[in-house]
Amino acid sequence: MTATGGTTFATAWLPASRTEAGELARFDGTSWSDVQTVNLSDNPNAWTAAFSSDGSTILDSKWYQTLNGQTKAGGAEELHGGPSAWTPASGISLPQPAENDFFSSSLALSQNGSIGAVGILGRSVPGKAGAGAISIFSNDPSAVAVRVNAGAIYGTSPALSGLPPTDSRITFNPATEASQVTGTLTCKTNATASSPAGFYVHNQVWEPSYNIFSCSGLSEPGHRIVYDYVNSSYTVTLAPSTVTYSGPQSITHGRDVTLSATLRSSTGTPISGRVLRMQIGRGNHTQTCDTGPTHVNGSASCTIHTVSAFKSPNPVRVWFGGDLPGPSHDYLPAYKRTPVTIVF
Repeated sequence: MTATGGTTFATAWLPASRTEAGELARFDGTSWSDVQTVNLSDNPNAWTAAFSSDGSTILDSKWYQTLNGQTKAGGAEELHGGPSAWTPASGISLPQPAENDFFSSSLALSQNGSIGAVGILGRSVPGKAGAGAISIFSNDPSAVAVRVNAGAIYGTSPALSGLPPTDSRITFNPATEASQVTGTLTCKTNATASSPAGFYVHNQVWEPSYNIFSCSGLSEPGHRIVYDYVNSSYTVTLAPSTVTYSGPQSITHGRDVTLSATLRSSTGTPISGRVLRMQIGRGNHTQTCDTGPTHVNGSASCTIHTVSAFKSPNPVRVWFGGDLPGPSHDYLPAYKRTPVTIVF
């Protein structure tokens, strides 16, 4: 509805013609009357639309459309016009649409139609399947959209304060305005130092990214700064790990030997609950054992019975296979080769 309340716009969802349409109506102070039928895209699924209060812009829902092979990803169509004709100005969609997003399930426009808020009914956010989200779009030439895509290895606290505009994690649209932006950026994220590198959400979809929100601190003379939270993200990546052999340096042929090692992250933190594989020997003369889960200090051991190595020196090899995808998907594989002496 326009700011004066004199004109309103409504969609005709699933009309008899099976094509998408809408109706403009005017209020004369006593009653409403149809003014114009607005032909929108050939899509019978426009159950909602937004109308700017200055009467210049319509944002039309295409919530059921397939996009980039993703069914029901959704989209929207922007139209500009006046009392006699409306012309499609642009199509609006997410850069990375997902199946069942239902993008444009709800819509809103600013006073002059330059800013649109678009609901994403089915969008999953980390840990919450189908929680939904809102995307902000702008066709205001005075607006500069800021996108933040940051991250760090598991076990590292997010550092998202005091970032200069030139930081590689920050991008601007239009990019030509980047050199004019001043200030320092500060954002919040729902990731912490203990957030896993990824986890499963609804229907076993792997979700490795976290949200970024509440950004502030940047400015540009004559322009408005708009933060694009939908296309911003914080990603926790797998942390490198190291294994250190701590077993005997001298092993007697024909006897049992207990091999031991310690598993730590690249930050020095002991890694518990992981299985290590240890091997002694070369060529056809190799013997292997698997440890139980590493202790809280990262240590673990296993025993090889009746050592059959026949030559010295002989390497001990220790492997950590890395974490499988799941709630504890945190550490990369590690390997260590250590020479030992075989005593006959």
